[in-house]
Amino acid sequence: MKKNYAFTKFTTCLIVILGLLSTSNGHAQMCVGNQITLTLDNIVATENNIEYDVFLKNTGVTSLKFSSYGGCILYGNNLLPLGATGTLEVVDQPSPLDFPGIGSAAVFAQHMPGTRQLRWSCLPISPSTAAPLLAFNVNYKFARFRFTSSIPWDLDTVSSLVFSTNSAGGVVLNVPYVYCNQNNAVTGISLLTGNLILNIGGESGTEGATINFRLLSNVEMVGNSPMIAFPNPFGEGFKLKSDLNSTDVVTLKVYDMLGKVIEQRQVIASELSKQELGNSYQSGLYNVMVLQGNQQQTIRVIKK
Repeated sequence: MKKNYAFTKFTTCLIVILGLLSTSNGHAQMCVGNQITLTLDNIVATENNIEYDVFLKNTGVTSLKFSSYGGCILYGNNLLPLGATGTLEVVDQPSPLDFPGIGSAAVFAQHMPGTRQLRWSCLPISPSTAAPLLAFNVNYKFARFRFTSSIPWDLDTVSSLVFSTNSAGGVVLNVPYVYCNQNNAVTGISLLTGNLILNIGGESGTEGATINFRLLSNVEMVGNSPMIAFPNPFGEGFKLKSDLNSTDVVTLKVYDMLGKVIEQRQVIASELSKQELGNSYQSGLYNVMVLQGNQQQTIRVIKK
């Protein structure tokens, strides 16, 4: 009964949003110069879940107030392991400071495995006098989502996330609804009207940009010599503390949170603790993988 109730709420939200679209002059732009940029960012992947933020920004020249937003991203066909099920949930609801009047549990999320959709919707804020202003060029965090797989991913699994740009096969498009230039009726900001920009990982384009990420399993080093990084978090650089004292070669690989290898070294095990890493890294999260023969350990570090 709980799942059916959640599905009914989600479906009701979509019906409401579609109803708003049908009453807002179809695909006509009610205000010349309105534009919204959507950004997918801050992707963090662990053994069996992925979290990401969705942002909205008023990048046009028209005054906009937020009413609602229904959206969707698609994941690559190899993301879920064979036999796994996936669950999408809202980790952070829209902040009442940025979206006053939106409510404490306004966003509903749903996973559609048949079409690999991770989609969401929220009830509209009305009337226009109660709607929050989207200040020009301010990146508002709409919500943070978490997608969880019932089966952990294998080491080095690579997949993708992308904003939906084609409604074929029942895929939901991304459409924020706004009150434009003090209008009392809402208008949809979408690819169909040409006033929506999609932005993932710094790459913009109405075709949708794809992010590839690498999921690293947190396997402990076999034996009695687990490693730690210090300091962690770090400001300039960090080192690895280990009791390894052999002449075997150890491979270090450092990945950013998009799965890109940003540094790789091969050193003698006994020299490992003398290596300083991270001086040239930008602020953010990193996974450090240490490989020695068939042994491995992954350590997450943070640069302030």
